Amino acid sequence: MDRSPPALEKITPRRQVCLFGLSGDPPTGPGGHLGIVRQLASLRRHHPVPAAPPRAGSPVLGVGTGCPPLFDEVRILPVYRHMFASKRAAQAGGGSAVRRPDYFARLEMCRLAFSPRAVGEVPSTVVVCEDERSAYESVRRRDPPPEAAGTADLLEYLRGTEPGTDFTLALGADSFTDFADGRWARTGDIVRGVGGRFVAVSRPGNTGPGLEEVVRRFRNEMLSMDLRAEHAGWVGAIIVNVPGITDTSSSAVRAFTKAG
Repeated sequence: MDRSPPALEKITPRRQVCLFGLSGDPPTGPGGHLGIVRQLASLRRHHPVPAAPPRAGSPVLGVGTGCPPLFDEVRILPVYRHMFASKRAAQAGGGSAVRRPDYFARLEMCRLAFSPRAVGEVPSTVVVCEDERSAYESVRRRDPPPEAAGTADLLEYLRGTEPGTDFTLALGADSFTDFADGRWARTGDIVRGVGGRFVAVSRPGNTGPGLEEVVRRFRNEMLSMDLRAEHAGWVGAIIVNVPGITDTSSSAVRAFTKAG
């Protein structure tokens, strides 16, 4: 009779990917998009994850060495087709004499702006992907076809093509607050698509008790959904302050360029 212990099943760690969407028209530098990406790619995870919401710079989450990166990959996703008709029209020119860069031009600008040389040495891999376009190509087969693929559509596509990956969604503080307040379409599907994990990006000095309260309330809602059964690890939102970030935006750059 064989009394040897049963063989242990080898567990393959799930990849951790942070999704960061932007228009890329144009991508901004260290005081904007590049600074955010560098900070996301520099986050490291400390164990164990406590019950309180973690914050960048706390004993739970930081940018120091000696601990594994929070994300294996920070994935930059230029918008393919905006959800709002007004923004789609503006992207196409919208009656302006100056035609805005198309998707592939914006994609190339992002690849240059977030190249390994531009990002520098960070523990996470930084990549620019065409997942927004692929997600739209997937949903346009519906009858009737939608005008654009939303965030929930994107996550459905990604989970179908990358079943071994856990996703986290990075949003600006204002966008995250709108999401937490239920102002987005299909919020429940988006929450399940990322296992209830978000990053709220905030400027230094702009992380007041209001955002912290939103994060605390949101995390309690995520825990009530018992999302840990689906995705191991933390749930809720991490507030990440980006050193040196300014009010630089794509629209401000366009206005400055137009003014000459």
